Amino acid sequence: MRRSTHAILRWRSSLECQEVAMSRGGRPARPEERSARGRWAEAVARDYLLGKGFALLATNQRLARGELDIIGREGETIVFVEVRSRRRGSAYSPEASLSRRKQSRLIGAARAWLARHGLSNATCRFDLISIRSGLGEAEIRHYRGAFVDDF
Repeated sequence: MRRSTHAILRWRSSLECQEVAMSRGGRPARPEERSARGRWAEAVARDYLLGKGFALLATNQRLARGELDIIGREGETIVFVEVRSRRRGSAYSPEASLSRRKQSRLIGAARAWLARHGLSNATCRFDLISIRSGLGEAEIRHYRGAFVDDF
């Protein structure tokens, strides 16, 4: 991982946020719970990036090679952001879930997106936003240039 920015955010206690963030008593999360938690984490990441001056280009882009969570622009650089989240107390970190295989799929999807938009020669970067959440807090780590296109 490369340089990271770290922040802890507090959000207003809405029923949805509380349900998403709270522990499920040790049992595995249901698919619909993971999906809701993922949508919440991506919304937190979007707000964080917008607050840092990123221009949002697209979200949740599904391509043959995979899905791109957030596509933004920082200056002249196209930034592909993968969002990973875990509940506080999880045995594994969000960062650990970004395998080489997943990186390869993201790079393939990014190449396809760039080609589709006529930006194949654009400068781009792959960032990771890691979110740990629990009881009204979200701890965010932003890894700029988390991995490179060397596949």
